[in-house]
Amino acid sequence: MIRPPSKNVTVERAAGVDGAALASLCASEPWVGRSEKFKQDERSSVLSGETFVGPVVVKSMRLDRPLDSLRRRLGITRLTRQWKGAAFLDRHGFAVAPPLALWHGRDALGRPIQSLAMARLPGQTVLQHLADRDLPPEDESAAARIIGEDIARLALLGYVNRDHKPSNLLLLRNAVAGAAPRIAILDTVGLRRCGKWSALVRMLFELVVEPTGCRVEIPLRLSLTTLHAVVRAAELRPTDGARLRRAVRDRLAAHGDPTPRINPLPGSGRE
Repeated sequence: MIRPPSKNVTVERAAGVDGAALASLCASEPWVGRSEKFKQDERSSVLSGETFVGPVVVKSMRLDRPLDSLRRRLGITRLTRQWKGAAFLDRHGFAVAPPLALWHGRDALGRPIQSLAMARLPGQTVLQHLADRDLPPEDESAAARIIGEDIARLALLGYVNRDHKPSNLLLLRNAVAGAAPRIAILDTVGLRRCGKWSALVRMLFELVVEPTGCRVEIPLRLSLTTLHAVVRAAELRPTDGARLRRAVRDRLAAHGDPTPRINPLPGSGRE
């Protein structure tokens, strides 16, 4: 299993926390053993557990490919780009999982590893809510509207999130009764410069393709709520809504099998 590095650790970035102490804790055998394993493969892992700064999610990736060391020094690894993407979105008022520390070093086998710790936010992903249908209709509609408005805001900034799928969007719990929900963007590595129309089509497509591949139905009223919010917030003409629907439908038809390589709904029966 890929785990946070325990040797020759260098903290690259820290945001208001003791990065060295956090890196040491997350590399310890007890912490790794108790952690919740969200993802594990031959090159990366995603673990979650309690720390002295609260619950965190720790992403770790091997950096042993030919250009990985150069990418790290240039600040363009996936995890460094996730840190920068989250910082950019936060500056522009989007909800994100706050990065806490970024570090690199070597694991017990001597492999170079980079790790990123982020605060674990309370709530469930939009995909999980779609699968469970556990929200009141008014909350579903509010979330669908906010998702559309956020897509439009990103596109108006000249950016696209190429991984704007429902499993990367978290519906935040709000302790204030009657307050509007917020949607946090969890994975920010796919943030890129993009023209407005192309950005809108790409992000609306990402919202649809993952549930389709997971066999999760999106109610038509929610799709239309998101679409209308996009058209309104992106300052489009009313007739552009139909154009967007056709563009997303055409992209979905050309995409091929939408089944995700890793099912984001484990144990759901939607294998």
